[in-house]
Amino acid sequence: MTNKTRPYFKTCDGCSSFDLTNKRPCSVKNCKDYSKWKNKTKENKKGLDKIAQYMVFVFGVVAAFLVSLSTDGDWQKWGYLFGVIGCPAWLYTTWVNKQYPLFGLSIFYTLTWTNGLYNNVALSDIVDLFTRLIHLIA
Repeated sequence: MTNKTRPYFKTCDGCSSFDLTNKRPCSVKNCKDYSKWKNKTKENKKGLDKIAQYMVFVFGVVAAFLVSLSTDGDWQKWGYLFGVIGCPAWLYTTWVNKQYPLFGLSIFYTLTWTNGLYNNVALSDIVDLFTRLIHLIA
């Protein structure tokens, strides 16, 4: 059954109300359209969470490896940059999975990696790196 005043919204047989803020068809828990919408949003979150977890792994391993190198090399300072790049993935995946103690730890990691980046890498080095990448791509 469709609503006569707003025909572009679908409703279930027992519901004529709309949730206009979330733009979903129906707010009834056992409604078929509501369950389809809810399952679709869960699948989207799972896909983004998987990508974030791969980012946590890749950037975390690269950052730890680069920071562990000897101090006489120039590679160690770039480990802090990779650590900072991986922090949004840490924050996202711990928040989505409701792992609040790990979310607090992720905030600490973000502050630690940012502090290491601030103390060990000059801004001119980062600008130089990005200009080299742009020239390499172009």
